[in-house]
Amino acid sequence: MQTRSASRILIGTVTTLGVAWGLTGARAQAPSVPAAVATHIAAARAAGGELWRAAIGQMCGPLEQTPMPAQPAPAPAAPNAAPPPPPPRDAWYRDPEKVFDNVYVLATKSGNGGVSAWAVTTAAGIILIDATYDYSVKEIVDDGLKKLGLNPADIKVIFITHNHRDHVGGAKYLQALYKPRVYMAPADWDIVRTQNATGAADGPPVPARDLDATDGQRYTLGDTTIAVYITPGHTPGTLSFLIPVKIKGVTHMAAFWGGTGIGRQTGAENLALHSASAMRLERLARAANADVLLSNHDGFSDYFKRIDAVKANPNAPNPFVVGIPGVSKMFQAVQECSEANIAALQR
Repeated sequence: MQTRSASRILIGTVTTLGVAWGLTGARAQAPSVPAAVATHIAAARAAGGELWRAAIGQMCGPLEQTPMPAQPAPAPAAPNAAPPPPPPRDAWYRDPEKVFDNVYVLATKSGNGGVSAWAVTTAAGIILIDATYDYSVKEIVDDGLKKLGLNPADIKVIFITHNHRDHVGGAKYLQALYKPRVYMAPADWDIVRTQNATGAADGPPVPARDLDATDGQRYTLGDTTIAVYITPGHTPGTLSFLIPVKIKGVTHMAAFWGGTGIGRQTGAENLALHSASAMRLERLARAANADVLLSNHDGFSDYFKRIDAVKANPNAPNPFVVGIPGVSKMFQAVQECSEANIAALQR
């Protein structure tokens, strides 16, 4: 595991003229990138390697621009403003996919952020993780389940990873239509209610407040139990999970990372929480022998690429199974990119 103290050891090897990544085709660090930032980016790349290159690029990549752009101040929310119109369907629609024996992904195109809902089928109904946008939920989730031969009326519970519109936006539609129970962390319930009350333009449609997710919660539906953890940083109440998945009848444990995107706009305090949450989930995943990594954005776990690989060669080893060390590598890279963004704020 790459720790902060281990990262500091690397500082002596880093100059502002360049960093050797040790990876084929990697580039030298630009002169304008501060050494402390470069150190953590190097550690992220060393930890994640080729396996998590895309995720590292999203979390650390903006820090490598030359020169590193100034961090813009966030624009104030416009009270009582109408939400922006949805993009055209062909910009976001993608067919649903079966990923494992008991797990399906209902996702928008990667160009739309590759945001996804995940359906876990059990003997007693469906556990749904996230609900996508309000404008996409009918076609992506509702109709998507039907295309897969599943009944959306079997959704018994929805866990919302966090309060952003691309994850919670569709929950109100599903709640009204099928009456599933809806879980979200208390802090994020409070945020969406506040957004709705102030009429912020980017506020999502808010489902009726239902159940509070708790840290360490075990939720059982039928023959399946998932573990729920509050992993703050991306938002105050971001949820992550450990989910049993079946591949050709064999059970594996999947670590599901609910708080993905970060940047300097996340703020030093939240970045520190994000770093700590990643390392905590790494420990929990390792203790549970998790050898599969999932997320709610394609860019962080390359699920489209892995699905395509399974289709191309269904008899090959399943590319979702990255091994216990592979899962740990992702969280180590997340921690280092969080620290890189903190260092960039302190330059």
